[in-house]
Amino acid sequence: KLVCTLRLFSATNCCSDWFLPGCGPQIIVTTLYIQGIIPFSALTANAISNDGDALFPAIAMAPKAAVIATVYTSIPALAVGYGLYFLS
Repeated sequence: KLVCTLRLFSATNCCSDWFLPGCGPQIIVTTLYIQGIIPFSALTANAISNDGDALFPAIAMAPKAAVIATVYTSIPALAVGYGLYFLS
């Protein structure tokens, strides 16, 4: 039952790494998916919400705008992630 609960919230957990710039979180999440630890919906949510290296200059030039932009990408990522989770 604990595993099912963890898989349910995996989309939120994978999407919550939006504050970490760079490709590191995406590599970790992809590795977890390949090993069968997280579902495809979590991988998809992370791919949508990950701003990658584009976040570095945004944080340097306009930190407030960078935070707002990452929140905006997290909302559709959560919607798609949970949509895929419940449809699969």
